[in-house]
Amino acid sequence: MATRVEDVYTAIESLEGALTPQTAKLALDAVSSAKSTHLTDREVAVVTKTLGAVSEAAGKDKDSAKEFLNVCGDLLSANYTDALSSSGTATNSSTSASTSVISNLLSAVDNFAASVTENLLDENTTEVLIANDNLVLQCWSDFSGKIKGNKVELTPESSKNVFSLPASSFQGKEIKATAVVFKTLHNAITTEVEGQSSSGNATLGSEVVSLTVTQEDGSPLPFSEDNPVVLSFQLEQSKTSDQEAKCCFWKFQNSSEGGLWSTDGCVVNESSSNATTCHCSHLTNFAVLLQLKETVIPAAHSTALEVLTYIGTILSITSLLLSIGLFCFLRLLKSQRVIIHVNLAVSLAAAQLLYLTGIDATSNQGWCKAIAVLLHYLFTTSFAWMFMEGVHLYMKSVAVFGKGLKTWMHMAIGWGSPLLIVGVALAARFDGYGTETRCWLSLDSGLIYAFVTPVVVVVVLNTLILVMVIRVFMGLKANVDKTEKEKIRAGIRAVLLLQPLLGFTWVFGLFSAFDDTLFFTYLFVIFNSSQGVFIFLLHCVGDYEVRKAFKRYRGRRPAPSPSTDCSAVNHSRLTRKQTEQSMTARAPSTPGSGNKRAPSTPGSGKEAHALSTERKERHLTSQDLNNIRLKRREPSMSITSKSAWAKDNAENKAATTGSKSKNYEIDNGTSCQGMPEVKTDL
Repeated sequence: MATRVEDVYTAIESLEGALTPQTAKLALDAVSSAKSTHLTDREVAVVTKTLGAVSEAAGKDKDSAKEFLNVCGDLLSANYTDALSSSGTATNSSTSASTSVISNLLSAVDNFAASVTENLLDENTTEVLIANDNLVLQCWSDFSGKIKGNKVELTPESSKNVFSLPASSFQGKEIKATAVVFKTLHNAITTEVEGQSSSGNATLGSEVVSLTVTQEDGSPLPFSEDNPVVLSFQLEQSKTSDQEAKCCFWKFQNSSEGGLWSTDGCVVNESSSNATTCHCSHLTNFAVLLQLKETVIPAAHSTALEVLTYIGTILSITSLLLSIGLFCFLRLLKSQRVIIHVNLAVSLAAAQLLYLTGIDATSNQGWCKAIAVLLHYLFTTSFAWMFMEGVHLYMKSVAVFGKGLKTWMHMAIGWGSPLLIVGVALAARFDGYGTETRCWLSLDSGLIYAFVTPVVVVVVLNTLILVMVIRVFMGLKANVDKTEKEKIRAGIRAVLLLQPLLGFTWVFGLFSAFDDTLFFTYLFVIFNSSQGVFIFLLHCVGDYEVRKAFKRYRGRRPAPSPSTDCSAVNHSRLTRKQTEQSMTARAPSTPGSGNKRAPSTPGSGKEAHALSTERKERHLTSQDLNNIRLKRREPSMSITSKSAWAKDNAENKAATTGSKSKNYEIDNGTSCQGMPEVKTDL
């Protein structure tokens, strides 16, 4: 259903340009009446089109000119700042739609100012001033009192900005000049600059002003770099030390794209904390843009950092894949700690691999956005698993009486919570994924904080956990009697051991963002890209459980086939008699026997030699040999002798109290010369 504002615009369009100042005033009165109720974003867009349609006719009459400027001033009030920033059609509220609305408004005011200058300035009227709280329009045709030296200085009413024009350009010519000052437009207009991918770190530091100088025939007065217009702006906000001023003009584009700021033909001549002077070779709508200084990395350092990133990332991915393979090959996934390690390695390897292959894939914007979304998810997942590392460390070292989290809870937090974060970011700022230069999060609209915030939270929480763990570690009995120097050394060693798992290398990234030096940038690139290498060396190769499992795997020997040489097997298989004699020789003395050792029996020397050889080959302990001696007797024993064997076994266990024996499997398999085969699972 068409609104009243839309009806006015439709009626104006039907006149096909045959507008009189009276008709224009009637249309503007109708728009003003409609503004008694707050306009929607769509209606604001229609009003700007209506202003464009009546701008020329409204400039021919003083009454209609005042009404035109009043409508423009109302649109520039605080009530419609948000509408100007986000106006569009019912289905389009993007940046291009809002700049289109502002471009329509600027274009309408420019046409109106040109009409006022042409129609209201004459021999009797050498200056026209129309102003309200948000907008000032001033025209001049007499500059006799404004010449200062070799400059003509124009200062619009109630404005601190000064425009200086070369006096030589005015000699012998009938010149007319028009200035329009938009006092509040800087609160609504975009800060996007042509040729720059990000505008999130820029603000408009001055009023937006329009300046036009025409000759008698209506053509613009030419200027050049050698003969420029000097624009002196007083800044609306003070420029800080980390900001730089840029002199910009509004560059109109097609109707759908609106416009944006450009620096072509304008340079900064002087700049202080409160004022900036610009030299421009043309005239249009101007403003001063305050932008955060970009840290420019020298080409040599940029190349070095890129090489370090690629080498470190490739080594990291390789190390993470080796870690995953080794954990699975050694069947260590029954440990919850190892499960967390593996999930961290999987998410980190996937994120680094996608970063290495897809971060620069900007040729296809659709694919680039998909890569940016997936990178956001994978890196957030990596930090979720780093947090799980911290939680597990806390539960095992500080909250020792807690039950800890179930595996499914770890999975839900590690893989599910990042899905929620990325989903919210997608719904709120989908356009922020992927830029012109990289397939990553844009700095515009604060989307980058959807990644930075979880990173900071995880690092802070893991730091608190680490502090508590170190306190517990330093209170252990093994560390109580150490000197302060030894305690500090032990604490540093613990921190270095845990830092790859807890994400502390990203602290260097935060430091590099707020420091102009390259020191933290190099540290961040080296340590962060090599995170997988540290995980592999410190928590895979250097882990006790992994080394123990690997030795256990190497200690396994396949059973010999009947066709193999059995001499070695026979050498290591003892008869029951030899075993009994050996155990008799090793048994403790009984009451009344004194300290005399049992006499040696035939074969005991061969047994000792066989067991010594087997011990060296398989790295067995003394307790392991005792268990083998006992268990080798079992297959050849009859049922009736089991009780005697059990008694003997009990005595042997009593003699070796305090040692923890390994589990061995003994079964009757294929024999060699009638010997039972013994299989051990170490």
